[in-house]
Amino acid sequence: MSEIDFRPTLESLAMQGGGLVEIYAFDTSLADWQQVVDRLGETNRISSFESDRDEPGINITDGTFTEDGDVHATLMVNVGKQTWWTSFLSPDFIDFQGDPDVVTTTEDLHDIVEFMKEIASTTRKQVVLIPESVLPRETKHFFRVNPDGSTEA
Repeated sequence: MSEIDFRPTLESLAMQGGGLVEIYAFDTSLADWQQVVDRLGETNRISSFESDRDEPGINITDGTFTEDGDVHATLMVNVGKQTWWTSFLSPDFIDFQGDPDVVTTTEDLHDIVEFMKEIASTTRKQVVLIPESVLPRETKHFFRVNPDGSTEA
């Protein structure tokens, strides 16, 4: 990992004053989602999965995704001492939300980077950490992880 200075990110998170922090990988597919979920299961990150469908396992289909505000499934994962979650908003992007109040040390951010690396290497897509936003593609990122595992501020 190329070393980046996490101090500005920690300062921004401390001053955020509400809202969440989010991880995104854009231009994804159902197959990308399934591969990421499978990878998270292999690395024992998954803490819970709830779905309104009665079937075993975590099978990502069109029916997994939130529709007209109705959440059909929620996945919670462990990232160091943090819990991150997704409500499967769209197959077109992979998104996870976390609580910025528990991201207080560089170790916490290193844990997030390792999580982002799993997503980036699995999808072969760049992954960004941003403040909560309704326009995530247009939101300035705190930092990003590239598919090769390198990080950039």
